[in-house]
Amino acid sequence: MDKSKIRCKNIFSDERILSWMEHVYQNAVEKGFHDHEYTFEHEMMLIITELSEAVDAHRNLRVGSDSLAQEMHTNFRAERKSDIEMYESKLKDTVHDELADVFIRAMDLMAHEQLLLASDVRDTCNKEEKGPILEAIKIVGWENQMRGETFPAQIFEIIRQSALFYKHYDCLKLVMNMVCAIANLHDCPLDVYIELKMEYNRSRPRLHNKAY
Repeated sequence: MDKSKIRCKNIFSDERILSWMEHVYQNAVEKGFHDHEYTFEHEMMLIITELSEAVDAHRNLRVGSDSLAQEMHTNFRAERKSDIEMYESKLKDTVHDELADVFIRAMDLMAHEQLLLASDVRDTCNKEEKGPILEAIKIVGWENQMRGETFPAQIFEIIRQSALFYKHYDCLKLVMNMVCAIANLHDCPLDVYIELKMEYNRSRPRLHNKAY
């Protein structure tokens, strides 16, 4: 297959992902999520809980409005109470919001594991053995494999496939690619929801009022 001819909606450059990752990780540190050192398995379970929350949102028909998300995305500020109230009432805990949460947690864990950091992202990402974080050929392949499956089955496939990888980087990269594939299948503008959630998370209390 000619990779240059593959068209994929939700695919973002390593540079853009790195920019997100720096903000996500910095915010997580400030909110206390890295005050204690947890195992990779602990952190992966938290990603799985986000996947489960996406299924719960789907079961309860919490779909939200992509047009509203696009509109809010242009001028959303965590400092504005009205923006926060609108986000919480209309977009938070919806299916697409939860998919963004999965991607955000994967980025945070990847940064924390020091698998990708700003100074060497280009060298790290572009090494032949790793390639870019998101790969259109893989995303489209996952789309074709999961098309026709129910949403819970699509989410379960992420959990099943991620358990097959020994290397942490490969596991997280798989999660991120498969989330993009599912976002494509459900017409989710994933980058819009990622950036909205990143900004919203700045407004939240320490540990988001949770134990860890």
